[in-house]
Amino acid sequence: MEAAHDTTFIRELIIILTIAGIVVPLFHRFRVSPIICYLLTGIVIGPFGLTLLVHEDNWWNMAVISDPDWVERIAEFGVMLLLFMIGLELSVTRLWELRRKVFGLGGLQIILTAGIISAIAYGFGNGLQLSILIGACLSLSSTATVMQLLKERNRLGTRVGTTSFSILLMQDLAVVPILILLTVFANDTGASITVDILEALAKAVLAMALIFFLGRVVLRPLLQYLGSSGSSDRFMAMILLIVVSAAALTAEAGLSMALGAFLAGLLISETEYRHEVEVIIDPLKSVFMGIFFLSVGMMIDIRQIFANPYWLIVSVVGIFFIKSVIITLLCRLFHLTLPQSVETGLLLGQGGEFAFLIVGMA
Repeated sequence: MEAAHDTTFIRELIIILTIAGIVVPLFHRFRVSPIICYLLTGIVIGPFGLTLLVHEDNWWNMAVISDPDWVERIAEFGVMLLLFMIGLELSVTRLWELRRKVFGLGGLQIILTAGIISAIAYGFGNGLQLSILIGACLSLSSTATVMQLLKERNRLGTRVGTTSFSILLMQDLAVVPILILLTVFANDTGASITVDILEALAKAVLAMALIFFLGRVVLRPLLQYLGSSGSSDRFMAMILLIVVSAAALTAEAGLSMALGAFLAGLLISETEYRHEVEVIIDPLKSVFMGIFFLSVGMMIDIRQIFANPYWLIVSVVGIFFIKSVIITLLCRLFHLTLPQSVETGLLLGQGGEFAFLIVGMA
């Protein structure tokens, strides 16, 4: 029985590596976005794709992943790595330089978009907690998609690129309180939402304080020791240990493991070894991102899409319209020209990848 289980795990690992190493590069030759490729492939090979059509004796059963629990573990690991990379790319100095657009423009965008979408969701009969989560996660855009588009078109240095980056930066920061909010709603104690949120925030503050204290006292000397040894494999092992340990610490506090991974990335970003870690992580970055998007695709039940095609189209168009209009108006308020405002609104009008994950968890 144990041998069969090991074989299944290896088979599923081979499927994922085949997608990352062969299928995605093949479709990339036809100018298909890797993100779209991972999502579509995840739908096909996941529990709600070909798995619904195959039987145990079919030969193509070898090419699907049918274990939802295994998919959840992949998703959780993928999110941890994604949040770690977001934390690693953040910088207190960069935040301070763009503080007006990050906290002003980005903050207003999240509050207004989340409020309007939450009100619409509540009006359609969703509960208050679920409506808040729907509004919060749909107020975010896809950092990976937008940054890739700006990079491909050499627009990162333009005013549109800087504004988009600032809003995305605030959205990345907003992931942390959304994860805390999700934890609060998941562990509903029967008390008021305010009490639950305050309790979760207190735990989060204590966990973050402990992580930052240990980081300041232990992290920098440890990285200096490993950096002086010149051993990249030991350095990589220690980085992964730091990420997993921080994730375990926040999990013990009743919070998301992704929050701990984010804090670990933020800590390392403030050390002189930030760029060295980025160089080591960079070759694995696309694989980590691919695992995340693949797991998101696996969690999409395509039957629900065909069951409600009208509402799906209306919802997608509606969300894109609401976000684009809000961002366009806010950009005008922050003195961008009308063409620049419209372009920024259209760039950030889509929903982000975290909406799949957070709504699925909720």
